[in-house]
Amino acid sequence: MKRMAVWMMAGGLMVLAACAGPVEHQQLAERLVDALRVGPLCTESLHAIVGEAVAVEPRLAGKESELLTFLEEHVGWETLKPAAVALYKARFSEEDLREIVRFYESDAGRRFMEGTMDVAGDIMDLVDRRVKAVSDDWEVLVAELLFQADAQ
Repeated sequence: MKRMAVWMMAGGLMVLAACAGPVEHQQLAERLVDALRVGPLCTESLHAIVGEAVAVEPRLAGKESELLTFLEEHVGWETLKPAAVALYKARFSEEDLREIVRFYESDAGRRFMEGTMDVAGDIMDLVDRRVKAVSDDWEVLVAELLFQADAQ
């Protein structure tokens, strides 16, 4: 009888361990999107979209809250989070997520996240400056290529 109880308990523990895998995978994916600040970035994007809509169509001034409510309802973070978590779960194994989350939740990972947006902005500024520096040559090249295309 004791042996049967031990086997039943062992079987129950194996079932619990098997069930814990998907739960932990889910939790790790959720921790990753939190560590990556996907929610706040999504919210910032929605505010930028509303600001741009008002800039393009000034008659929308004063209606920002309605625009934002609409966007939050349809594409806000609470709406997108389950899909974002599912994407990370599908792309990365539980072990991969564990390692990735460990990094992003570390001091170095947090500093990396804080600095990444600044570096990305600096890179975009660099690209803009370089494009402006060659814009005259670019226009000449485009004109030559269009001339050649028209000649054919």
